[in-house]
Amino acid sequence: LRYKTVDGGWRWTRQLLIGGQGFGLQDGIVRDESLGRFASLVADGAEHGADAVILGCTELPMLTERLELSIPVVDTLQAHVDALIDVILGE
Repeated sequence: LRYKTVDGGWRWTRQLLIGGQGFGLQDGIVRDESLGRFASLVADGAEHGADAVILGCTELPMLTERLELSIPVVDTLQAHVDALIDVILGE
């Protein structure tokens, strides 16, 4: 995956992309089982070289709010909101 860094350069990296299916979050309830499965998945990804997690589903931030993860998290919903604000403000 290639992404733009804060200083304007480009970087290639291995990312862990996680969708929300299978975590039972659609009803807005975060279960301990879901937290454990998500934390395990992220830890496994980090062990295999992922240096960030891309949250590919709008419900997943409900999990990351309650966990301390060993690699950075990219919330795609927040990234889209930030980009939209930049467009609106002309930045």
